[in-house]
Formats: sequence, C-alpha cells, structure tokens
Amino acid sequence: MAATGERDLARPGARPSGRGHGHAARWTDALGELLATPSAALLDGLSACLLDCDDETRVARLRGRAEGDVDAYLSWAAWMRRHAVDPRWMPEVIATDDGPPGMRWDRWSDWQAGDTRWRVRVADTSALTVEQVAAELVDWIAEERPSGR
Repeated sequence: MAATGERDLARPGARPSGRGHGHAARWTDALGELLATPSAALLDGLSACLLDCDDETRVARLRGRAEGDVDAYLSWAAWMRRHAVDPRWMPEVIATDDGPPGMRWDRWSDWQAGDTRWRVRVADTSALTVEQVAAELVDWIAEERPSGR
C-alpha cells in the first residue's frame, strides 16, 4: 500500500484554514499514516472516521463492482478495524522504510490503545444507504467541529 504522501495533505481543499481546522478531506489511508506525514504537525487537531461494514456486506459490494482480490480487501479491512482502536496493532503494515521521505512514525509509535490522542470513530455502513452514510458523516463533522479537533 502506498503511504499518504505529503502532496495529499497539502492539496487545495485539504489545507487547514484559520486555526487549522474546518475542512474535511477524504483519506483512504490509515490514521497512523496521516499522523506521520510531515505537514501533520501543522494541524491544530484531527478527527478520524473509519467507514466500515461487515465482511458479508463488503464481499457483496466488491462482487457487485467486480473488484479484484476480495481476500486482500477483507484482510485490509480487518487490519483497519484493529488499527482504529489500537495504534500499536501491527504498525509494520504501514510504517515502512520505503515510504515517502520525512514520515514521522515516532509521533504515535508509543501510544497505547485508549490514548485520548488516538480517536477514530468507526461507522458501520453495512445496513445504510449512501444517503444515510452521508447524513451520519454530516452529524459526525458537526459533533467534532466545536471540539476544535
């Protein structure tokens, strides 16, 4: 998997404004990758949400789109679920020596499960329509904004 590159954090629309928050960006990489990017230190706060679904739903969705290796998707989803609650779960999956230059894995490598700095909301989309997922995300963003994360 390619790590989140600095170009992703610095692209227009993902740049922080004002106090360093206020924009939402789409991330397909793990929270640990985002936190390790060089420009992550410029943010005043960060909130993360993992859009997840059960494996049965994931398989049906992947087959419906004729996606590739279903087992690889299931393995990645299982890892993401564990990574969402425990930063120390198999960090070697993302913290590699051949990633983009300047990655700072040490920013979170000693954090434990339950650390208040590592908060990832997991939204189960298994039984939701696209519109319902969007509404849930809007609600989550509204909840997070006042906190300055």
